Amino acid sequence: MTFRTPIAVLKSRGSSKEGARAWMSLRLSSIALIPLCLWFLCALVCHFAEGASHAELLTWLKKPHNAFFTILLIVTSYYHGFLGSKEIVEDYVHCSCLKHVAIIGKQLFYTFIAAATVFAVLSIYFKG
Repeated sequence: MTFRTPIAVLKSRGSSKEGARAWMSLRLSSIALIPLCLWFLCALVCHFAEGASHAELLTWLKKPHNAFFTILLIVTSYYHGFLGSKEIVEDYVHCSCLKHVAIIGKQLFYTFIAAATVFAVLSIYFKG
């Protein structure tokens, strides 16, 4: 038995049962970012401490495991950023039309920027 009126069902008011999944996704992406960020920072600090040149850093990025983890870091970072900014919009934008436009705009923006960044890493990996 539900307490939602038929008009509320049509207007999609009420619980969508998506809150736990969004909460868990945000927590899992933040947990995944901890070792990825530590790996990336340690790798860069080690290279800059040795006085690595730009060419040496490109050579480092051409290694398959480094390129893979860099892409994983990029995708996870943008996904985490999107989830966090989506939560802010959902909580503080009250006009439903503006809320949907903002969420779709953010999704397009984050997808485009993540794709461009991954493309840059892949072009370094394959072309040099």
